[in-house]
Amino acid sequence: MIRKLFAFKGIRNRFELKKHIMSPDGEEILSEAIETVMNVIWENNVAIVRDADIYLTMATMKEYLLLPHDAKILATMLQNGVKRLATFDDDFHRVKDITLVPESYWKDRERT
Repeated sequence: MIRKLFAFKGIRNRFELKKHIMSPDGEEILSEAIETVMNVIWENNVAIVRDADIYLTMATMKEYLLLPHDAKILATMLQNGVKRLATFDDDFHRVKDITLVPESYWKDRERT
């Protein structure tokens, strides 16, 4: 989100972004990005939950054969009773305890 907003201003890479973010214009774009994300969260009734700790994440890595970042996402979901995940990441496709959305994307794919 932030990168896209900066790209509209002609800033194309993270090094330019790091320099520009400290400017008054950069602060304005950050505020706009935060407001946009918060509106999406509010409009879609997205729950804000605490991240799973490292021990649950490691156990999830082992049980579901996921890399750390994906395991942390799944561990956080399971810890907080979240059952739906918006993703196009095939690594979650093999997790049977959750529902993947958008359903139109996942409908024709079989879980293995």
